[in-house]
Parts: sequence; structure tokens; C-alpha cells
Amino acid sequence: PEQLKARYGGRLSLHGGIDMQQLLPRGAPEAVADEARRYCEVLGAGGGYILAPAHLFQPDVPPENILAMYGAARA
Repeated sequence: PEQLKARYGGRLSLHGGIDMQQLLPRGAPEAVADEARRYCEVLGAGGGYILAPAHLFQPDVPPENILAMYGAARA
């Protein structure tokens, strides 16, 4: 995300990017929250980022991880 923000952040809004293959379905809620905070800090610096998964939430994502992802942005 650092390279994307540096290269395009002033010209584009960025959306998503939270890993749907490993992190969201298999990660601990704390790891999900850490990654969501990192994306918000890096890609959201100065605006222009919409927190979301890299794709649609799939059925194998525990509800706790969805809440952790969005909860991290509210903290």
C-alpha cells in the first residue's frame, strides 16, 4: 500500500485491499484489526481511501473478523 499511495494517492481514490485469501478467513481478529489500521494510516493519509476487503466478503470469513476490520477504522 505504501507504493500505491506514493504513486497514485494524489490522483486516485483507493478502495479495498484487505486480504481475502488468508487474513480475513483465517487470521485472528487482532491481526485483521492491525492490517486494517495500517491500510487506513497509509492509504488514508490525506484522504482518498475506502476501507474494504480485496473482494466481496466470502462465507468463510468469521463475523468477528469483519467487525475487527471495521472496528479498527473507528478506533
